[in-house]
Amino acid sequence: MITRYPSYYKDFKCIASKCTRSCCSVGWEIIIDKNTADYYKSVSGEFGEKLRTKVDYSNPTKFIIESNGKCPFLNNNNLCDIYIKLGPEHVCQICQEHPRFYECYNNVIECGLGMYCEEACRIMLSQKEAFSMYEEETTETVEKDYSEDVFKYLCDCRLKIFNYLSDKSIDINQRIADILWFGNVVQQNIDSDMLDDEEIFSVTSNSSNDIEPIFKYLLSLEPNDTNWFNYLNDSLTIYKNNLDKFKDFEIENPDISLYLKNIADYFIYRYFIRGIFQDDVLSVVKLMAMSVAVLKTLFFCKWIEKKSLTLMDCVMIAKIYSEEIECSDDNILNIHIACYEISTFSTENLLGLFV
Repeated sequence: MITRYPSYYKDFKCIASKCTRSCCSVGWEIIIDKNTADYYKSVSGEFGEKLRTKVDYSNPTKFIIESNGKCPFLNNNNLCDIYIKLGPEHVCQICQEHPRFYECYNNVIECGLGMYCEEACRIMLSQKEAFSMYEEETTETVEKDYSEDVFKYLCDCRLKIFNYLSDKSIDINQRIADILWFGNVVQQNIDSDMLDDEEIFSVTSNSSNDIEPIFKYLLSLEPNDTNWFNYLNDSLTIYKNNLDKFKDFEIENPDISLYLKNIADYFIYRYFIRGIFQDDVLSVVKLMAMSVAVLKTLFFCKWIEKKSLTLMDCVMIAKIYSEEIECSDDNILNIHIACYEISTFSTENLLGLFV
């Protein structure tokens, strides 16, 4: 069995107190695994007493988050007191693993870094080369119930997408549109049980749409942070008042196409093969396209506000978007359903955002 990683995976290291929006301070529920929770009960002294008063030992065991959203063990220097006083081996599993994610298949475990981490997002958006992966041998075994033929087909299709996304001779908007249509074709092939060797080709669209209906849909989802709704509404106003500058934005900020390409790579790497469990890859490709369109719009709004745009501006915007969308299982599920049931997310309507 092999474990697979994106090439930049090994570059990640938590930046701890240098993080401007730490995952330990945004009000997230932090679940403590059983072995770690049992160890915390055995710690003596003043710090052991704090562990007993600041941990909720009900099921599931978790830290009691402060009213300001911070973990009770995040000190005034934005460092973890558990890490400092007990050592890294006694930090709970979820904190050790964050922002890593894992997806298990019969002969492969795929690992990655979530866009909801500031440093992971910075590394991801900074990539200048074509998306690539590396593999390591592992002794782990996993058994999943799915068609090996479909799995191989999806792996081959995903590689075609990565290769197409790296083709700088094609405008990034066209690349996203073409992959969106390719996802539609791949889904039809899966549905008809005819796994044809399709190629990605250039498409056009008869519709020309703006992003407002998608923003309106995002406003119907459950927010992790209520400030998210204010941010979306404010951004939508900026966008509508400055539509005439949108083309200038892309011309004056050539790095944007690289950032959007890397974001597309991320969503395809993380979610495309996972579609095998529901026989659904079309909603995954639509999620990617929607995310690229929304983030490009939010980048544009930041540029209008500041009259400039930096990598870190884009990193923080992408991180916040990911926190709101990817960190909610309900929101991800609702988007997948909407991709089939709401006309805003039809393939033709989404194509109209790009071509």
